[in-house]
This record gives sequence, C-alpha cells and structure tokens, in this order.
Amino acid sequence: MASKEPFLPLATEEDPENPMCMSIPTAATYTQPAASVPGPVPAATPYNPAYRQGIPGSIQGSSMSFETGGENFSQDNIAGNHHTQCFNCCCDFRRAVLIVNGITIGFKLLAMVGVVFFVNYLNNNLEDIENDMNDDQVRKQVDEMFKSGQVAGLEWLFEIIEFISIGLHGCGIYGALKFKRWGIIVAGTMYALSFVTAIFSMDIVNIVVSGLLVYPHYCMYTLMKDGIMTPHNYHKVASCCGEQQL
Repeated sequence: MASKEPFLPLATEEDPENPMCMSIPTAATYTQPAASVPGPVPAATPYNPAYRQGIPGSIQGSSMSFETGGENFSQDNIAGNHHTQCFNCCCDFRRAVLIVNGITIGFKLLAMVGVVFFVNYLNNNLEDIENDMNDDQVRKQVDEMFKSGQVAGLEWLFEIIEFISIGLHGCGIYGALKFKRWGIIVAGTMYALSFVTAIFSMDIVNIVVSGLLVYPHYCMYTLMKDGIMTPHNYHKVASCCGEQQL
C-alpha cells in the first residue's frame, strides 16, 4: 500500500529564499578535484653553527649551554675569537690544567714529606744543635719549643693545610678530566689567591709564576662556558705540544 505522504524532492541548487542554505552537488554538477601533482621535496634548511658563537647574522647572537652539546662544532668557527692551545703553541688547555695541578700536588707532597723528615732530624739531634748555638737565649727558646710541643703542633698545622690544598688542586684535575667547571674554578681560585698575595707583597717572581698558573684555568673555563671544549667536541680541539690529535 503506497504512502499517502507527499514526496519531498531533494534540493539540488541554492534556495533563493534562504541565503544560508548551501547547494548540494548532484551527479550532473559534481566535478572531481584535480589530482595532486608530485613535486620535489623542499630541501632542509642548512645548519648554521654561527648562532652558537654569537657571530653577526646568527639568531640574535644568542648563547646556549654546551655542557652536553657541541657535536657540530668546527674549529674554523672560532678562528679569531678564541685560542685553544696554551700560549698558541703548546698543548690544549685541558692538558695544561692537568699538568699544572699535577705538578703542584707533586711539590706539596714532597714538602709534606720533607717537613716530617726535617722535624724528626731536629728531634733526634736537638742536643747537638743546641750545643752549636752561641746565644744562650736562642738555645733556651728552641729547647722550650720542642719540649712544649710547639714544633709538633706547627708540623701538624702545616701538614693539614697542605693536605687541604692538595684536595683543592685535585678538584682541578677532576674538573679537567670530567669537564666540570666548578672544579676548574676551585683550583684556579687557589692560584688567584697566591697571585693577589704576591701583588700585596710585591714579590715579582711569585706574581709571574702565579699569573702563569691562573692562565690555563681561566682559558679552559672560558672555552667550556662558550661550548668550545666539551666532552662531545674535545677531540676537535685536543692537541699536544702544538700537534693536533683528533
């Protein structure tokens, strides 16, 4: 039995009385969209390492942390801005820091052992040493210092100070081996204090020596801070006696 409801045809064009009504395509009006034409894939933007060094033309010359980066570093990028070799002709600054602190620790160990042997020698030969003294007042003072334990106390104080100093310079070796800036700062501060003390005492020799010892620490810290000397790219700046070792 046929339905008595009126048949409503589907509209195939816009209703002029209702502008919000959208037209519905029919088989007669449908057109297939054009197939996309394959084209070349755009090339990736080339990597520009200039932004790492703050070179003009980089992204606002912004600096980034390179404690864990630097794999794209090239030694040509730092030409004219940094030098990676000690005095521009010797080993790199990492090796320089290791050598300087190693020598310092060696001298301090020798000093500690030497003081122990010297004090023992004085204790064992105190009577002969006092007999060789012409001034009775000095002889009496020396005898009192040994018998009261003042010499032993000074010996222990010296040994403790030197032991702490060895530990601080050991921080410099650790900082150079593990690329830790705090270790470089600790060891460099020790040499900087010696440099300042030499200035106030007008000790020219100590001023020169202390300044030379501060130099590799400052330069290595700067290179690490600027991302030039890191665990990832050290092999690109490593050198020994001016010979590049990659």
